[in-house]
Amino acid sequence: MTPFQFLLAASLIGILVFLYRTFAGKRVLKILLGAILAAGLTFTLFPELSQTLAHFLGIGRGADLVIYSTLVGLIAACLLLYLRTVRLEEMIIQLTREQAVKEAFTREGTEGRLPDPGHQK
Repeated sequence: MTPFQFLLAASLIGILVFLYRTFAGKRVLKILLGAILAAGLTFTLFPELSQTLAHFLGIGRGADLVIYSTLVGLIAACLLLYLRTVRLEEMIIQLTREQAVKEAFTREGTEGRLPDPGHQK
């Protein structure tokens, strides 16, 4: 095992431990991330396996297979983060609207009525 393989394997194991602690209770996500990191660890320790798999899939080099797989994973992660951001923005808008209506009804002196639009404080 080369020093780089040792360093990369230790990093992958550290990431796996961190993710398992971070995503407590999210079993499917833990299994998916565990499988991805296990594949990375396997290809790190046995690089000839990525070459064999790449040839089986019709790709020239094992490194190309790793790069293509990483690219697909990064695009999927970006899309998921975008969708999550949109969902959070919608939740913030809804909560802001609800809070504004609640404050309009509870302002001092309104006692359950909507404030008079012509009235200035």
